[in-house]
Amino acid sequence: MHEDIFDGLSSLWFLNLSGNQLTALHQDIFDGTALSSLYLDNNQLSSLHEDVFDGLSSLIDLGLSGNSIASLHEDIFDGLSSLENLYLSNNQLSLLDEDLFDGLSNLQALWLGDNQISSLHEDLFDGLSSLSLSLALGLSDNQLTSLHMNLFDGLSMLTVLYLDGNNLGNLSPSYLQARGLTALQHLSLGRTTATASQFANYQSVMPDLSSLSLEGECGKHTLDGRTPEVIDAILDATSGVSACADITDSHLSDITELDLSGMGLTSLRSYDFDGLSGLQNLYLSSNELTTLDPQIFDDLSSLEVLELENNQLTSLPEDIFDGPSNLWQLSLRDNEIHSLPRDIFDGLSNLQSLDLRGNSLTRLYEDVFDGLSNLETMLLQDNQLITLPEDVFDGLSNLEELRLDRNQM
Repeated sequence: MHEDIFDGLSSLWFLNLSGNQLTALHQDIFDGTALSSLYLDNNQLSSLHEDVFDGLSSLIDLGLSGNSIASLHEDIFDGLSSLENLYLSNNQLSLLDEDLFDGLSNLQALWLGDNQISSLHEDLFDGLSSLSLSLALGLSDNQLTSLHMNLFDGLSMLTVLYLDGNNLGNLSPSYLQARGLTALQHLSLGRTTATASQFANYQSVMPDLSSLSLEGECGKHTLDGRTPEVIDAILDATSGVSACADITDSHLSDITELDLSGMGLTSLRSYDFDGLSGLQNLYLSSNELTTLDPQIFDDLSSLEVLELENNQLTSLPEDIFDGPSNLWQLSLRDNEIHSLPRDIFDGLSNLQSLDLRGNSLTRLYEDVFDGLSNLETMLLQDNQLITLPEDVFDGLSNLEELRLDRNQM
């Protein structure tokens, strides 16, 4: 891409370049933009210039997963003081500079899974010691054999940790306690040497831990590695099966409803709903979700009802609803969504009810609802809309109920 392609786009806040064949980015390509969300996932990037993100002080979400990045300059994230979510999974990273994450004082989620990391410098997370919000850290499917005694020093806000699929030995509650991991609420150790007997009395040293996933609960099969609450919901929805090791692909495709409401979920994995091709109703309301992986609903081709209300979502990936093209009811009410990508509802021609009330929307693209020809109900009250494009409702010939009260128009 030419270095000047985004020149003059001083109001550009959302940019999704995922799923292309980009091999490089000019160091000045994002200069002059006001980006808060930037997705570069699933390209062919092997390296990044140390200054490529300079000036993006408002950036909140940065997606770099699914590339071929082998190393990162120690200063590449300098100045990204607003960054909350950093996705670096599924690359070829083997070593991380000890100062790489310095200054990321607002980080809430750091995903480093599916790389080739064999060790972590003891000072790697020192720059995150001033965090005031809880942190989720994903280190699954690397080549870690040990964790330095001081690695997590100062990370008192680390509440979610994924260590699945590493070669860590001698894992036990006391091993983790010695490394300061006493505030954890969710810990995933699937496909490691950790056993149920080792963690039989874990609550005596890790009293806040409410969710623990271990190898042996599900074994190396179709459910292994999924979020524990999702595994439980799948078991509840599968008649005649009480052990997750007995779940087959056929069982998954026969499930029509999953209720994960009010489970306290702070995150979901991209493959949590893989194989649920017959799922029609999915309830994720009243959790603490702040972000969603762009591919999380890709397998849900039969989904008709999706409820995501009363979470803490601030933005949504542009391609998030590409998979569930048969949706007819979508609720996103009572989140903190401040904007919608232009093409987010593309392909949802069957959608009849769209609930966006109680968010922080300040503006809408004129074509954001294009293609929703069957929409009957649209709820946009209790947002912060100041004005609307004159053509924003063009093509909504079946619309029966439109709520715009309690905005700022």
